[in-house]
Amino acid sequence: MITSPAGVPRDLLLPAERQETTYRSGPWSLTVRRGELDDIVFDGAVGLRSIRFVVRDRDWGTVPSGLRSLEVTEDGLMVKGEAARSDVVVPWELRVRADEERLTVDLAATSTTAFLRNRIGLIVLHPADLAGRELVVGHSDGSTETTQFPTTVAPHQPARDIASLGWQRDGVDFRVQFGGDVFEMEDQRNWTDASFKTYSTPLSLPFPVELQSGESVQQSIAVQASRVAPRAAAGADDPRVLRVSGVTPGRMPEIARSATSAPDTSALSTEFRGTVLVELDLRLPGWRAMLERACGTGATAIDLRLVADDVAGLRTVLDALPAEESLPLARVAVFDSRTHATDAALLPLISEELRNRGRRAEVVAGTRAHFTELNRHHGKLSDWPGALTFSITPFMHDISGHQLIESLPVQRVVVESAGVIADGRRMHIGPITLGARFNAVATSAFEATGDETMRHGYGPEFVAGATDPRQHAPSFGAWVVGSLAALAAGDVASLTYFETSGPRGTVTEGGGRTPADLILQWAAELSGAPLLEVSAPGLHAVGVRQNAEDVILLGNLAAEPVSVDLQGHAEVVFADGADASAGRRIELAPGAAARVSLPHA
Repeated sequence: MITSPAGVPRDLLLPAERQETTYRSGPWSLTVRRGELDDIVFDGAVGLRSIRFVVRDRDWGTVPSGLRSLEVTEDGLMVKGEAARSDVVVPWELRVRADEERLTVDLAATSTTAFLRNRIGLIVLHPADLAGRELVVGHSDGSTETTQFPTTVAPHQPARDIASLGWQRDGVDFRVQFGGDVFEMEDQRNWTDASFKTYSTPLSLPFPVELQSGESVQQSIAVQASRVAPRAAAGADDPRVLRVSGVTPGRMPEIARSATSAPDTSALSTEFRGTVLVELDLRLPGWRAMLERACGTGATAIDLRLVADDVAGLRTVLDALPAEESLPLARVAVFDSRTHATDAALLPLISEELRNRGRRAEVVAGTRAHFTELNRHHGKLSDWPGALTFSITPFMHDISGHQLIESLPVQRVVVESAGVIADGRRMHIGPITLGARFNAVATSAFEATGDETMRHGYGPEFVAGATDPRQHAPSFGAWVVGSLAALAAGDVASLTYFETSGPRGTVTEGGGRTPADLILQWAAELSGAPLLEVSAPGLHAVGVRQNAEDVILLGNLAAEPVSVDLQGHAEVVFADGADASAGRRIELAPGAAARVSLPHA
């Protein structure tokens, strides 16, 4: 079940997340975090993951919102906060009331600034494990429709024109009524969020729209719940035992990195011996300097991702590349500057250009943006027999530590949905980053940044939210283990994680190695080895069979230590530099990660 974790390592939480308040009234309970109403539970059954107030600007950027005050009233809660940045200020309040079978949330918000918005109001997040369950949709004309929460990731809205929603879970019948606007639903698993989201301001309406200073927004959400079946008996906890069930289809993918986009050339001091992905936007004046950076990192091969609208741009870049003998070209993908997707008509021209130059690079098609775009437009590539690609950015909608952890099982859901699209074709996933490298949904016109030298950096260096200090946190190595466990599957041929160095890399400013960096090195050393079916209750785990050993990477993303029985004598190396050990049992502290080597009989 994907819900908010009972605990998250402290160094992966935002400061505002480290304080939370749990409210209980009769059969209801919820947790207030950062002004968001999370984990809404009725009689032990999780009804909603969250109810939140959001402001999305003209480029779909989320205006940061924070809690100002929280008051317990006679019949519920009064939660006050503010969505604010330099050009937007929107104070808001949520009034929460609860009785035996009904919980209501009333929103009142008034903007004190004029700005262009794409969305403003309440959103409801439904748990991702509702996938496949029956869903009854009430429409604004009073009619109803019976459908279901999507199983595979839905490319388009599963429900529109929503006045109410109804479903059952854990023996409880839930019904949610929406007031103050027309709502619709999207499958947020497209962006690796662990939720289906019901939101106001349908996408069929024009956007952006100017919100005037003094203009108010009032909406309401009422959750009705009743138990219709007895509560299920609690199951026995799984024994804490590391289990290897055998080899599964697929091999550990190649582990690559992206070229650093840092402004300080001293960040190039750390070499990376492997394939380096470089994104070149030919509209930027310094694309040649960007290419030189990528080729100067110690790379053994280049994965070229080009933003260009015709094959002439590719010819220009190929002219600037080192010879094949000195630095091979591993892969090539070309993306349209407007759609961020591959134009299928260019694919035969790209292949021909590479053949004419004696380049043996694999041609890749898809999107440089989120899985969403591949999911919605893959039909245009139905005749393409070659590899597909998309990137992953878990912080598209939410930068909380809870979202960071919850994205991991959804990464596996995305890979499975992508595998259906690929239908046996190889998949290259990446870049995998925390924050967005660029705004794939911006409505503003493109503006070139930097100069020909790129001495101030490029690309992600100028994107708000692209840099997150938690990427260097000790516990982030365990997150990387979880991501590898989710993404290393089936026909996934390569995974490109983070940058070679700099603030969006996995080495420290002084060149020191973080646990995440060591985990990625270990995974790279295992590339090509058969994947194992492995489980370790309470931990994230991914493993391969290599020679006479089963090598398993473990990560603990709980807030408490976790011990597991290794079922045999094993060699253990910890990612944080703690002393290696040998034995039949391992204990991982919160946020710890390790490599376990077990003899294979």
